[in-house]
Amino acid sequence: MDFRLRDWENYQLPTVNCQLSTVNYQLSTIYPFFPNLLSCKELPIP
Repeated sequence: MDFRLRDWENYQLPTVNCQLSTVNYQLSTIYPFFPNLLSCKELPIP
């Protein structure tokens, strides 16, 4: 297994941001003012 703790630490914050983006996506039907909606799709999955 090529698991690196440093990589995991780097992924934690983007993962939270991805989850928030999902919520923003749901809200965007009413408030389409979230410029970072697609950032979630661009995140690599460890």
